[in-house]
Amino acid sequence: MNRIVELDQSGRFVSDFIEGIGLPTPNNWTADICPDGFFAGRYAGSRSISGEWVKGAWVDDKALSDQELADLKCAQLVSEAMSKVDRLLEQAALRIAPLQDAVDIDEETEDEGVRLKAWKKYRVALNRLAEQPGYPQDIDWPITPTSSM
Repeated sequence: MNRIVELDQSGRFVSDFIEGIGLPTPNNWTADICPDGFFAGRYAGSRSISGEWVKGAWVDDKALSDQELADLKCAQLVSEAMSKVDRLLEQAALRIAPLQDAVDIDEETEDEGVRLKAWKKYRVALNRLAEQPGYPQDIDWPITPTSSM
């Protein structure tokens, strides 16, 4: 069983986190189930499953390399971008559906046809974000079509 000790900036004891006994996970930690059924706490960016805070800093003899930290940051940016893309695609689908229905039953107005095309172009642009040169650090987000174009 691992014991993780959290200390404040001055090095005073704040709390313990002992895997598997139901204590809340400290800030910036994740808890994973180990094969033996216990929880393992990991500080963000750490390889170690136990450690301690010393004067406000995490002491870890297995710290990530600069390249690994950069890769981790990039993966986090991709995850955040994809979450935003998913939300925006969901919103676009809600706008596209009634416009597409009007087209499907041959009852679209000229304005509905224009709006449908704009929303579909927006959706395609969202799906192509990863092809941008600066992705995921610099994303040129497409402009959301207005509801009354």
